[in-house]
Amino acid sequence: MIRLWYLILSLFFFTMTLSSCLSEDELDFPPEEIDTLTVTSSVAIQSLLRSVELGKLSKEEPCIELFFPINLGFSNDLTITINNLDGLLEVARSGASGQHIDGVVFPFLASKAGVIRNIESEEDLIELLEDCDLLTLRDEFDLFYTQCIDFEYPITLIDKENNEVQIGSQEEYFAFELQQGFEEQPVFVFPLNAVVFSEDEIVEVTNHFELFEVFDTCERCPQLFFNTDFSGGTRYVFTADFVGIENLFSYDWFINDDFIEKDGVGVEGDNQLSETFAPGEYEICIKAATDDCVVGVEYCQFIVVEDPCPELSFEIEQINDFTFKFIANFELKDQLVYTWNIFRLDDLIFEEVEEQGGDNVLEFQFDSGTYNVCIIAETEDCPEGVEFCQDITI
Repeated sequence: MIRLWYLILSLFFFTMTLSSCLSEDELDFPPEEIDTLTVTSSVAIQSLLRSVELGKLSKEEPCIELFFPINLGFSNDLTITINNLDGLLEVARSGASGQHIDGVVFPFLASKAGVIRNIESEEDLIELLEDCDLLTLRDEFDLFYTQCIDFEYPITLIDKENNEVQIGSQEEYFAFELQQGFEEQPVFVFPLNAVVFSEDEIVEVTNHFELFEVFDTCERCPQLFFNTDFSGGTRYVFTADFVGIENLFSYDWFINDDFIEKDGVGVEGDNQLSETFAPGEYEICIKAATDDCVVGVEYCQFIVVEDPCPELSFEIEQINDFTFKFIANFELKDQLVYTWNIFRLDDLIFEEVEEQGGDNVLEFQFDSGTYNVCIIAETEDCPEGVEFCQDITI
């Protein structure tokens, strides 16, 4: 009798908190099996429900297909059976701080690209989310930490060895993240206080559901990224490559804060910027703003463009009053073809090509006067050529 009243009260409480009623074929409370189910606490199932609520798991083109029924656990220890995607959507929409899904009964079946997987653990579920580019707690935290939220320190996290680690600052957190590995999911010890920049307030967070609610107050800016490729000489090609690029209407390329061009699907862009630079340091950025990211977001990389022309030099030895020896002594002397030139009053009076593997020496007998001795080289990366000259007075 006590069991029956507990079930009735639980059902009543759950029904009152749902945003809309669920049909019997969408979910069920199995009275005979409820005591035998082992619910595993799961942040990943909360991430999955968020993807369902955001329409990332549609019936038409699902990256993940779930095999029902799936048993979920509420934060008030109530266990529920979901029989289809509509039921999963209703449960996702019904969450509240005091009563929300925070666990799942493993194993259950899912498929990706027609391949059925047996999801037996939190790690399996995280891998499934990542394979379909669905956001995990790691992804959402990386999106918003320091951009939208910070913490009142110290906070405590659990490391891979299941030890509690106290974090006293942003610097300590990033050091912790580097040590743990950026693919690891953060495991927080609650409660903690989150500083929400957009609300200019401090919010007490007592569980992961409330942490996700804090994330929902943040602007969801795209995570921009581009690859940098050196294409010879001082020419570089920058290729935008980030999740959701096909849905971002437009974004802008900047070099040293100077606008270069607009790119993206809305302007039939090619997601590339190709530039030839003079030697120096440059900051390359892509910037974007959307309806969900009004303040905008940017991603930047620094490049140092070296002079592609070889640095030439030679030393001089005097053999007698009129004869001098010129010895090339630059680093690439054995790899380059270069030319010895001797000028008198700007007139070329001698020219000799030094082939690769030559002796890198020129010996010349002069008459009285002033001469300009040069070595000149051209390369594929330095088509305009470079030279090094010294004056000789006899």
